[in-house]
Amino acid sequence: MPRGLRHRVLTPGTNQRRTLHGAVGLVTGVWHHHVSVYNVSVVFCYFLEQLLTAYPDAPIVAARW
Repeated sequence: MPRGLRHRVLTPGTNQRRTLHGAVGLVTGVWHHHVSVYNVSVVFCYFLEQLLTAYPDAPIVAARW
């Protein structure tokens, strides 16, 4: 591009943010995930409830972040 000449680059607008919570069952290898618009504790607790429903007899559910 020649010096002093600027091209306009059209962008689609503002970026949309999402939060992804995920887990994998170490024995079965099954992936569990939940995508949300807001990252609040209520959403994380909902994801943990999904995990406890999927694995009701699990001795431990560990989280790492």
